[in-house]
Amino acid sequence: MSSISNKQRLIRLHRYLMKQTDEDHQATMSELIEYLRKEDAGATRKTVKDDIEILTQEGIDIVVTRSYFNSYFVGCRDFEMPEVTLLAESIASNESLTHGQKTKLIRKLYTLLSKYQAEKVARCIGPLDDRESGNEKLYYIIDRITEAVDAGRRIAFRLSRDAGSFPNKSGRDTDKEYSMTPIGVMCNDNRCYLFGYDAESDKYKVVRADYMHAVRVLEDKADKLPPRYSSEDYSESFFPPEEGTFREVVLECDNETMPLVIDKFGDDAEMWKSTRKSFYVKKVICVTSSFYAWLFSCGGKIRVVSPGSVQETYRELLRRSLA
Repeated sequence: MSSISNKQRLIRLHRYLMKQTDEDHQATMSELIEYLRKEDAGATRKTVKDDIEILTQEGIDIVVTRSYFNSYFVGCRDFEMPEVTLLAESIASNESLTHGQKTKLIRKLYTLLSKYQAEKVARCIGPLDDRESGNEKLYYIIDRITEAVDAGRRIAFRLSRDAGSFPNKSGRDTDKEYSMTPIGVMCNDNRCYLFGYDAESDKYKVVRADYMHAVRVLEDKADKLPPRYSSEDYSESFFPPEEGTFREVVLECDNETMPLVIDKFGDDAEMWKSTRKSFYVKKVICVTSSFYAWLFSCGGKIRVVSPGSVQETYRELLRRSLA
């Protein structure tokens, strides 16, 4: 078998260092030469040193630990392990993606790390929930939305029958084709949404992306958005300002809700007596729409004491729910 070219040797050395080395798992010169010889690269100490120098010049952070037997590893990467962990956790909890899509995406993220770092992240995340959820065509849907936004065109789509469970879709005809001017894709509370402008009703609207199907980019030009439009302002009007932020929340709870509170916050939450019939609980939580929904389901038996911003948000949500 003929030896591989110098260019191929350089690529394979780079791939080996990225996949097999990190600060805790370094490769000696002998190990690098042995690997390349198995790849039929005909490597020597000089060729390996020259290749490492080229990789370093091209921006690859290859660190040399100098000793009797020098060892090498990739130091800084485009994405470090904590960053990949955060991204993988976000993907794992996304309800718009299917189990298969989550698995493939997370595996792609793991290629940014050494195999040892990837194993650590995998143990941290744990097994993915294999319950059926999401939409296999979500990538296609997002691609059509992005295409329409970039081309300045309207889109048309239909809604799956599951959309009836989404509050903004109640009463809609799922066989009807809808159209609007897409503004972008928004992720919130572990779901992906299309948000856009409906000129016919002169309203901004939000649609669960995984509820959409038969998405088409129309020839019609995008509608002109009303003046002083701000995507940030709209995001805050649809999703509560406190959405997804961590706050220390104090609640006053009727005594009978104790099991609910422990189930929600755990038995390590700080609690103390308020009156003969109620108690306080204090906990740092991520304030999301599901938290407000849980509050509402308690029928007034659990009340927000602080902070004031959470009180105001909950009060505004209750006001909006009235005709």
